[in-house]
Amino acid sequence: MWFKRYGLWVAITVLVSAVLGVTYDLRFVIVTLMLVMIVMPMLLSYIYIYYMLAPEARRAIMPMRVEMHNDGSMTLTYMADAIDGKPPHAPETISAADIRGLHTWHSYRVVVMRAKRMSFMLIPMSAIIADSSQDM
Repeated sequence: MWFKRYGLWVAITVLVSAVLGVTYDLRFVIVTLMLVMIVMPMLLSYIYIYYMLAPEARRAIMPMRVEMHNDGSMTLTYMADAIDGKPPHAPETISAADIRGLHTWHSYRVVVMRAKRMSFMLIPMSAIIADSSQDM
């Protein structure tokens, strides 16, 4: 994700500015504070909008049931909302080619996918319905 690629560069920029402020010129401390108080929140809001407006974001925030198929694909069935009783989105099938890996972490199933923005899903085990012929 974004922080893996660019997070180190952001941290180095802030640290270099702070060190220059302490050792060379006090005006760099003001630049460091501007980076932390003005630039960083704007950058974080841009990253938030980039990821949360992705179509894949609904997989992370909407309640759903997940059916694992024998061929390695998954069907996501979104639950009806309380307002009108209709599901907010049609059921979605993720093919086996789009899934890079499945891992278990505590009481969750981590699905690693081939996606541009949101490359993983964290699914509670209670939301997974397995095919009758498949052992989880």
